[in-house]
Amino acid sequence: MKRIMLNTNVYCRPFDNLTNKNIKEEAESADFIFSLAHQNMVDLISSDVLYEEVDLIEDKAKNESVYYLIKSVEKERVTTNETVIELADALNKIIKDYNDCLHIGFAVIGKCSSLVTCDHELIAKRSKIERFLLSKDSVLNIKTPPEFISDY
Repeated sequence: MKRIMLNTNVYCRPFDNLTNKNIKEEAESADFIFSLAHQNMVDLISSDVLYEEVDLIEDKAKNESVYYLIKSVEKERVTTNETVIELADALNKIIKDYNDCLHIGFAVIGKCSSLVTCDHELIAKRSKIERFLLSKDSVLNIKTPPEFISDY
């Protein structure tokens, strides 16, 4: 069973403005991933940073919708520990957004094969991030939702 972690933006994507073609494609792919989770074909792993970011969503309806979506598909939640923080601190030299560093740290500690994201900075830097993780004896693929579905 594939263990994957979704960045917060993937959970939010179905609730975004879908008039943009790329956003709509990401939303449809995200919905397909949620469907795979409901069918027990992938295990979606969540994390403390995911819940912290959802708490920051100001739109109450979107906040509640994203929260309930996560609760309906998550198989397991990884909690913060020293190893996650150390890995995130090391990644912060490559990635500007510390929460993205935490997402990657949680995905590695959660033994996920992939981190699925709509974050263009992470996608642009994925080769560098994946090489860095490999140097730490960790393998994590960083993919967009459409890439994950295509490779699935």
